[in-house]
Amino acid sequence: MRKILFSLAFALATIVTAGVAAAAYVTADLNMRRGPSTGYARIAVIPAGHQVSILNCGSGWCRVNYRGIVGWVSGRYLADGGGYGRAAPPPPVYYPPRAYPYPRHHYPHRWWHPRPWRPY
Repeated sequence: MRKILFSLAFALATIVTAGVAAAAYVTADLNMRRGPSTGYARIAVIPAGHQVSILNCGSGWCRVNYRGIVGWVSGRYLADGGGYGRAAPPPPVYYPPRAYPYPRHHYPHRWWHPRPWRPY
C-alpha cells in the first residue's frame, strides 16, 4: 500500500510539473543519485558551475537532467540561472619564443658551419 501511494504521489507530481524545466547552476561538486535521498546509488558527479535542467522538486531534493542523464540532487546546491553563472575558462598558455632558434650544435644543414671557407 505504501508503494502504491508513493508511486501515485510521484506520478501526480510528474504530471503537474510536466513540461516545466527550469535552468539552474550547480554551486559545488554534486552527486546525482537514483532517488531522492543519500541512501540511493550515485549515478554521476556534476562539477561546480555546470548547468542542469530542473524537472521537479520536493522535500529538498530536485529531479534534474544533466547531459541526458536524469537523476536526483540536493536542492541546497542549486542556484537559479542568473545567480551563479558558468565557470570561467582557463587562461591561455603562452610559451615564449626560443632565444636561439636551433638547439646547440644543430645547424639548419649538416654541412653548414660558421666559417664556410673551412669545411670540416
